[in-house]
Amino acid sequence: MRPFYLLPKNDSPALSDKHRLLTYEQLITEVLACKKILNASGYTKDHRIAVQGTNRVETWIWMIAASFDGSGTTLPWKASEYTENARLKKNNANAVVRLNHDGTLNEIDHKHFEKSVTQEKEYMCQYSSGTTNRYGIPSCYSGVYELDENNWGGDGRQAIAYRVKGNPDFANPETNRFLNIMQPYIPWSQDLTYHTLLMGGWVHVINDPDEYDSACEIQKPTWVIGFPLSLQKVMDTNKGTHKVNTVEFTGGIVTTKQQEDWQEFFDPDQYMNVYGEGSVGTYCVNFAKKGEDIRHVGKPLDWFIHSGGEMRIGEKGTVEVRGQNTPGDEWWDSDDLGEITPEGNYNIIGRANEVIISRGGANIFPYEIAEFIGQHPKVNDCYLYKITVDDERGEMPGCVYSGDVGPEHFYNYVKKKIEGYQVPVKFTRLSDTVPKLLQSKGDKFQAPKINLFFMNETLQENSEWIVDEYKV
Repeated sequence: MRPFYLLPKNDSPALSDKHRLLTYEQLITEVLACKKILNASGYTKDHRIAVQGTNRVETWIWMIAASFDGSGTTLPWKASEYTENARLKKNNANAVVRLNHDGTLNEIDHKHFEKSVTQEKEYMCQYSSGTTNRYGIPSCYSGVYELDENNWGGDGRQAIAYRVKGNPDFANPETNRFLNIMQPYIPWSQDLTYHTLLMGGWVHVINDPDEYDSACEIQKPTWVIGFPLSLQKVMDTNKGTHKVNTVEFTGGIVTTKQQEDWQEFFDPDQYMNVYGEGSVGTYCVNFAKKGEDIRHVGKPLDWFIHSGGEMRIGEKGTVEVRGQNTPGDEWWDSDDLGEITPEGNYNIIGRANEVIISRGGANIFPYEIAEFIGQHPKVNDCYLYKITVDDERGEMPGCVYSGDVGPEHFYNYVKKKIEGYQVPVKFTRLSDTVPKLLQSKGDKFQAPKINLFFMNETLQENSEWIVDEYKV
């Protein structure tokens, strides 16, 4: 796979937004200018640069510049204190390129000059698609520099292969017109944007969902990709008069109603339901034509099997996978509950672990967030648990805590500290600490291991524990 410095230097459209359009020659010129600034600041091979900006041309220019020598990763625009600290720690960024809303450079925020080493496996997978490397595309995801015994990651060449197989428009620079709708910030669409550029196509990025119709007039896209929630945001704010040949989506679970809405709005000839994760990459894709079932994620891909990859339903009922990019020939547990249909297709039916997955595709890590917001001086202890809500958000956290601050006041404190999608939808103050209360129930709720997914039922059975509640 060719790196960025082998991109064609011609006058074909490469990257655009509502403000400007760059040809490949202009793109390379601007990328090299930003690379020169990074090099002059001391950032070169094996350094990891985080870029904080909105989904516009300038943010992508800096991302590509950062990926020439080392790796480029991202920070959400206006990230909360929790999110920024967590991502910088886990991605071990050497510096942050902070951009203004108009795309101009605000500052290069120096962190350290030590080589950025690969993170622990769990950390890598949590933020896998938010990072690229100096090979020009994620030939492995989270800042892996050499594929050795300490490094692993999904191979971007598999993603190239499944797009060539499933999306004929992708293989031709004239028809490869990808509309990046992954607003409001960019990490989940990096490999898609880079793949399109490496194939000589044209990427148009939008920052606000209501830009979609006008973007279609400019670019006439042949394919779009998104989590179901980002696709829904586009449908909510546009008329949808432009036909798109391919809708590629990820997330594993989609309803019949969603498919019907997508068909009416985007009018695609085909769908690609993509499934995979950071340690191995994409290993299932359901290539479905109009009217076919898009709810399953398909069978293991041929090139995944030919490379020695294996996939199974493990003893926990979860999808397990191993392949050439998993270290030590070990099975990686996705923590996705799955089943195999008589036709051999995999259905993803839910999550087995205590990570909360919103329908927007975001991961919410209860213990980490609880530890962070629990630093309030009047909070004794704090736990987050999963609540299923009856709207497009799917799963959201609830919060139980003890202390001398009321639930509504605690909510107002919390919403200033973390992202909106992380804010619990219910705050319950208890008369005592959760571990002590659960210990009183016997072995089923023995601390320190607490299954917080049972918290709703536990509170209903023990209403005398509750001091007061606040629902958002």
